[in-house]
Amino acid sequence: MAPRNNKLSKNKMVEADDVDDFAEEEKTDSFQDEVENELAFLQQFPVTDPDNKARKEAEKVREIAIKKMRKSKRKYTGPPLVSESDKEAERARKDRIQKEFNRASARRSRVRRVANTRYFYWSNKKLEKMLEKSNEDLYRENFLNTHTKKAIADAEENRNTLKSHAHTMTGNGNGFENPQQ
Repeated sequence: MAPRNNKLSKNKMVEADDVDDFAEEEKTDSFQDEVENELAFLQQFPVTDPDNKARKEAEKVREIAIKKMRKSKRKYTGPPLVSESDKEAERARKDRIQKEFNRASARRSRVRRVANTRYFYWSNKKLEKMLEKSNEDLYRENFLNTHTKKAIADAEENRNTLKSHAHTMTGNGNGFENPQQ
């Protein structure tokens, strides 16, 4: 069996210098602004949605918009390509645009990774607060239910006591029931 074309094996290994470049890029204001925008995008969807359906739909819409923008940039809108130099210039333009798109895609991936990390931190804090509140509400509800049940039991006991007293009372006031009645 012939070896498969593995996309990963064709990619270059990330060198230590590239990692340093990424770390430096993450410190820039423009990168942080993009992270904040992505974080705001993520925060507009409910934390409690396990499937993130609305978020996935919004991401699809965003990807479609990016694809349309890229397609419009790639499209050639000049005079017909007749000479070989014109064709070579168009190929160079497309290569330059592709490199630009690849860089933007890689940057978006890094932005998403950082934004997701911040989003998970934010959402965990929010979920912890929600859990604390629900535990407090549950404690109050249990407390009220316990006291309500106790009050109902006391009322039932008092009613039964009063009922038994009413049955044992006779008209002569001695408190004993007349067995002949």
